[in-house]
Formats: sequence, structure tokens, C-alpha cells
Amino acid sequence: MTYDYQNYFVQPNQPPAPPKKINWAIIISVITVVVAVVVTLIVVLPQRQVESPSSPAPVVSEEPPSPEPTEPTFLDGHRTVATLKGASNGGGVMGATDDMLLVYTMGDMAHPVAIDRETGASLWETAGSCDIVAGAALACVFYGAEYGMEDSIDWVNIKTGQTEGQLNIGQLGSNLYDYVVTSQGVLVIAGQEGLFGDGGEEVAAKVGFFKGPGDPVWLMSVKLRARFSDWPSHKPFDEAEGLFAWHVMSSTFIFDSETGNLLFQAATFADAQFLSVHLICFGYDPLGRLVKERTITAPSGQLFTVRNCDNESSQMLSFSAATHPDVLFTSGEMGTVAYDMKAIDTWQPMWQSPGQDSSKAWPVIGTITWDGKDTAFAAAWDGQIWAFDIYTGEELWWSHYKMESKDLYFVNISCSDELLLISVATNDFDYSDTLLRADNGQPMTDLEIAEAFQVELRDGVLTQAHGDKLTVTVPAFPS
Repeated sequence: MTYDYQNYFVQPNQPPAPPKKINWAIIISVITVVVAVVVTLIVVLPQRQVESPSSPAPVVSEEPPSPEPTEPTFLDGHRTVATLKGASNGGGVMGATDDMLLVYTMGDMAHPVAIDRETGASLWETAGSCDIVAGAALACVFYGAEYGMEDSIDWVNIKTGQTEGQLNIGQLGSNLYDYVVTSQGVLVIAGQEGLFGDGGEEVAAKVGFFKGPGDPVWLMSVKLRARFSDWPSHKPFDEAEGLFAWHVMSSTFIFDSETGNLLFQAATFADAQFLSVHLICFGYDPLGRLVKERTITAPSGQLFTVRNCDNESSQMLSFSAATHPDVLFTSGEMGTVAYDMKAIDTWQPMWQSPGQDSSKAWPVIGTITWDGKDTAFAAAWDGQIWAFDIYTGEELWWSHYKMESKDLYFVNISCSDELLLISVATNDFDYSDTLLRADNGQPMTDLEIAEAFQVELRDGVLTQAHGDKLTVTVPAFPS
């Protein structure tokens, strides 16, 4: 018996078959096909299974991304950064940068101090009443007439506290009447005459706009109604699209910010407010003086309408914050009304609270501010304060602030880092302050005012002047 290795079975009593030649081309082709099939099974098929809706995607275990670090608010906690001496007549906040806090103490005169935000160390000190200009400099005003000297405004480097020069306000006049910081510089008004009273007389004055030390960018002559108001102004300045609106004493001016061209002037105690529909709204004047409606042209060529947007029974609300929402609010006998800017041509309210003849009426609002997002905080003259949604009018909470008597002269609300400060002054010169949580209106039980006679809240910095000291407090996470 022999084995035929070509046919793989036993064939008895047969001579062996002659050997055959091996066809290597066929073998190589077969191997190539087999390899291709195997590769397809390994690579393509799993991909199709992943792409198939009926096949679940493979689960990959990964560490969740770390949350972005957030800045603390006063609701998280707080810490006292520094306690300064020399605050016998008060003190407060000028502002803050990423690495420093700018505060001032008040002895015989204002005394600005820069403090390291982390360590509380004093970085530099200067003199004068200072305001931050465009985050890079300070305009420090010195009323020298009180000391037999000339009034002056220094331009101070915010990092070093060194004076880089003075604003040449001598071109405007020897008596500094007022100034205000804008987004790009400083507006100054001055004249040769002293201002002495309530007569409402017109005095010649000049307004200059400065972007640094030296001469003004532009200079404009104006007539200023020199009457001091006992009607507090919450928003004496506003700007938009190359226009400045500035309320000084009993005059309101609107300037072209590029050229200084005086586009509008009115004798009024009312504030002016810019709105996105190219409307400049004037509020209520306690003397009943109305602004004559007219149109002015901004540097861009855009037309703005100037007009009164309220009346004695329903007064326009000016926000006490540095900015205001693009919504017009009035408050009075008809309730609080929010006007939709998209329908301002028809004066269609976006929402309205019940009027004063309703049992659900809101009190008439005395002052208002906001959180920069969608919540407003309003205070009435009777001690009530409440929060509501700016765009719907939904009531969020109600609370009360401290008041020594009902004979109030001034109420102001400051909001910063989830903290509310309500400051009150009476006609008898009694002052009181209240700290509340911005989220629910409850008292800040762990952050009390310790018999302070001046309290200020701004840019995440709370200062309290008591005795001869000024304490400086900022938000902090619990240690």
C-alpha cells in the first residue's frame, strides 16, 4: 500500500502517480485574498458595529475635567485685608484692579492708598480726591482754594502712585466747578467766578476734555446755571456712540465727545439716560421744567431724539450703578412700568406692576440699581427694599433696610459680589447703613457694620470708617 500525497487518500495496488508542478502564483493569490479578508474582519467590521445605531458605543472611562476656578463672592466668605489709620473724617473705596485695592482715608483732606490685594501691604500713598481713569491712571483733584492755593488735578500712574503731570485746567478758569471721569478721560468744567448760591444765575464757564496731563483735547465755552440742587442725582453722567451727557448743578449738557461741539443744553435738575433706540431720555425736574424735544446728530451720523420720558406722577428711574440696562423704567401712581425698547415708538409697556390704587401695589421707587445681568434692586422711602426680574417684573424677594427716621433726604443702593449696601441719610444728618444678601434679601449676619459712620461698597471692596480707622474687606473662600 502506498500513499498518494497529491490526492490525500489510500489507493491500494496502484503505482504512484507522477509528481505535479506546484503553481506558486495561485498559492500567492490565495494567501493575498485570505489576508485581505482577515484585515477586513479585524478593522472594518468593528467600525461598522460602532457606527450602527443598534450597537452601543464603547464606554471609555475618563477623568471629568476640572471645573474652572471661580472668584469668591461675599456669600462665600470674607476677610479683612487691611486696617488703616487716619480716617477721623471717614474714608471709602476708589476702585480695584486685579492685584490692588484703591481706598482713601479722610482726615483734614483725602488721602488715597493703594493696597496689595493678597497681603494688604501698602504699595503707595498720595493726596487728593482720586478717580480711576480707563483702568490705567488716576485723576486726583486738589481743591486748593480752601488752603489759599489754586485748584489742580494731577494725572497719577496707577501702578506707582507717581504724578506724571497736571491737567492744564488754567485754560478753563481759576475756579474748578466740577469734573467727571469718562470711559477715556476726564471732563472738567471751570470758570473765573465763584459760585455762591441758589439764585440760578448764569455764569460763564469752559468745559475741557483731557486724556492725560497737559492741555485738553478740546475746549468749549458754556453758560452754567449756578444753582445747587437739593434733589440728589444718581446718574449725573452717561455716554454712548461718541456723545457725552453731563448734568452739572442745574444744567445738563450734551457734547460731541470727539470735537467738544455743544449739541444740546437744558436748564434742568433732571438726569439724562441713553437708550439703544437712539433715544436720550430726560427724567423729572422738581421745578417742573420740561426739555424741548429735538434731534441731534452723533459723530457717527446717527440721529438721536432728545425728549422727556416721564412726568410728575410717573418719574423716570436713574440707576445708581456705573451702567444701566437697556430698559426704561418709570415709577409713580400708575405703578412701576418697564418699557420695551423694541416698541418704544408706541410706548408699549413690557410689563407693569399694579397701580397705587391696588392692594398689591409696589411702593413708589426712590432708588434703584442692578446686578449687571437681569435682576434689579429697588428701595422705597419707607424702609422697604425688594428684588425683581428686569425683563418680566417677577418679584424675587422683599426685605427692609435700617432707617433712623422717616424724614429721609437720600437713599442709595450699591451692589457688588452678591452683596447689597443700602445707605440712608435723613434731613437731621443721621446716617445708617444696611448689608443684605443679594440672592434672598436676608441680613449678612456674619458681616456686620461695627458702629461705622461711613460705609462704601464698590468693585468687590467693602470699607468701614469707625473711630480713626478704615477697615478694608474683600470676598474670600472659607479657609
